[in-house]
Amino acid sequence: MTPLSLSQELARGITESELAVIPGAGHMMLLEQQDRSADLINAWLKRALI
Repeated sequence: MTPLSLSQELARGITESELAVIPGAGHMMLLEQQDRSADLINAWLKRALI
């Protein structure tokens, strides 16, 4: 529920953070874009576990 501009500012301030923007997703991103959300989470987990 954070506006994109503030999300970008937060990401810049958090070391090693990653910001993923899913076009067309709203406040219920995990429900609206389930497959894309899962893909992004799985990709992050693979990178984090290496």
